[in-house]
Amino acid sequence: MQNPRVFISYAHENDMSQRVKALADWLLQNNIQPVTDHPYFNRAPENGWRAWMQQNAEDADIVLVVCTQLYKNLFEKRVAPEEHGREVTWESVILSDDLYHGFMRNRRIYPILPAGGVYDDVPVALRGWYNGHQFPSGNDRVLDLIREEIHVRRVHSQLNDALSETVQGDLESRLGNVDQARTLYQQSIERYTNKQDQLGLANALRALGDLERRLGNVDQACTLYKQSIEHYTNKQDQLGLANALRALGDLERRQGNVDQARTLYEQSIEHYTNEQDQLGLVNALKALGDLESRLGNVDQARTLYKQSIEHYTNEQNKLGLANALKAQGDLESRLGNVDQARTLYKQSTEHYTNEQDKLGLANALRAQGDLERRLGNVDQARILYEQSIEHYTNEQAKLGLANALRALGDLERRLGNVGQARTLYEQSIEHYTNEQDQLGLANSLRALGDLESRLANVDQARILYEQSIEHYTNEQDQLGLANALKALGDLQSRLGNVDQARTLYEQSIEHYTSEQDQLGLANALRALGDLERRQGNVDQARALYEQSIEHYTNEQAKLGLANVYQSQGDLFLVMKDWHSAQTVYQEALLLYQSERDPMGAAYTLAELIRTDHHLGYSDLLKSRLKLALTEANKSGLESVTQYVLRAALEAMDNDEDKLKSVLADLGGN
Repeated sequence: MQNPRVFISYAHENDMSQRVKALADWLLQNNIQPVTDHPYFNRAPENGWRAWMQQNAEDADIVLVVCTQLYKNLFEKRVAPEEHGREVTWESVILSDDLYHGFMRNRRIYPILPAGGVYDDVPVALRGWYNGHQFPSGNDRVLDLIREEIHVRRVHSQLNDALSETVQGDLESRLGNVDQARTLYQQSIERYTNKQDQLGLANALRALGDLERRLGNVDQACTLYKQSIEHYTNKQDQLGLANALRALGDLERRQGNVDQARTLYEQSIEHYTNEQDQLGLVNALKALGDLESRLGNVDQARTLYKQSIEHYTNEQNKLGLANALKAQGDLESRLGNVDQARTLYKQSTEHYTNEQDKLGLANALRAQGDLERRLGNVDQARILYEQSIEHYTNEQAKLGLANALRALGDLERRLGNVGQARTLYEQSIEHYTNEQDQLGLANSLRALGDLESRLANVDQARILYEQSIEHYTNEQDQLGLANALKALGDLQSRLGNVDQARTLYEQSIEHYTSEQDQLGLANALRALGDLERRQGNVDQARALYEQSIEHYTNEQAKLGLANVYQSQGDLFLVMKDWHSAQTVYQEALLLYQSERDPMGAAYTLAELIRTDHHLGYSDLLKSRLKLALTEANKSGLESVTQYVLRAALEAMDNDEDKLKSVLADLGGN
């Protein structure tokens, strides 16, 4: 070939970009046309990164694959694309497709190692074409590799077929072609079994397990992971074993099997440590942190996140660092540590932007939107959700898009924009259905049920809740099931169906308890307490409120604590214990204000106006009303303002002229 065109595929890590540029410059001096991403350091290609990668990888005469441990992990899906960028993952799809359609006969794609690289860093699918090439010490041989044309007799073997089927299965899985991917994996498993290739068999079993887990086929995925673990163990492949253990840990965590998940993560951490695989180790540490965070073990979760952040920083893995920062931001957001959460989200957003990881950026923007929505910052939340939707759309990330549409639907529902909320929920349901994501579908059905319940569309709400319960049950998602049962309990309570509501609340409490979800448990206990209070069962209500307070306190959930204090105040009002009511309402108000929840603050101030009236504290009326109207205005909801005004009118013995006079003094109308 005269002046061949050579595309160089590599992973951005440490100083690899500079080393690849040095190789490209050397090739250029030797009349080779190298194609790398270096000219686009500041500005992306005009046609976008995906099109640029695909066109150059397909048009090149030769593709050199610079193999490192990170590159191999990304190529073989040992780490999630969102954790380390999507460039290598996308290129691996293109290269795998090229190999597949060439029936594993290859005269274009060749793996090479950087100085210090080892054979184990070469992706299994490419090892058949590795011939000992390294750079820069072996640059001359690399040059010969590019220029020489060698004709060899083609050889066909069953192992080549198995490898081809596994590679194409990976491709079809990434493209969402589920049935094709399953068939190819099953064919490769059969061939590996016939050839007694345990390592290839283990890889294929784990790949099929990943597919089944994604589809919610829990039992099949669990069986496949366990089979792969057995084969990895027999072959003493600690790295493959660690990856399979972590994958099974993710599955067990999703099923609420906390102890099993923790054990599997700890075992994977041990194997990653033995293999000195820092990347696998830090991913397992973060996964264990996610588990502890879900269980409310705040200190353990925070420690694990900080360890993972330290490792990602040492590895100069900015995408992993971004994910860990976001995860800790989620933890701090949940704990009500607003400023810390905002800072962590901002840092993660910065890293995602620098790494041009639009999917990670979209996730971080959505998380920030959730935080701002919770704080009542409606405009900021909407902007962040819309930005995340744009990135998800550009990335063709339908699941992320569905999640963002649902979150924006939640915001519009809260603001009373019923039509927009319903449209957004229906769009998310369509995407979840197309993606065969039963869990996301269940969440959107439940959210739409909440909307219909709020609009008093009882039959629609009941149907939606029951559909969500069915999907949660199929997914064996006890936590989602608990949430749906509680929501249906709320509906039945509102309709006066006391026995059904009580049963549903008790079922949800059972699931929350088994899931060790103290926050959900506290919410259900409070809801059951409200039910018993309305039935006049004072002692039961008081006991349930006290239990929920304990759980909210353990979770450091200030908003939940504020809500139950407000419920306690309502109970004291029923008991005509005005002083106790005033005390707990004041505690609730301080918490709502510290959490910047204007709606909760406005409602609590309304109840304080009523309580002050019973106590004869008329001198507090104007100041309370002024503050209540200010908070109601911040909430952006007219219904909240009307609630405050009704409380004020009651405190003035329904004297409308007096209310108008007070409002005039306050500058109202």
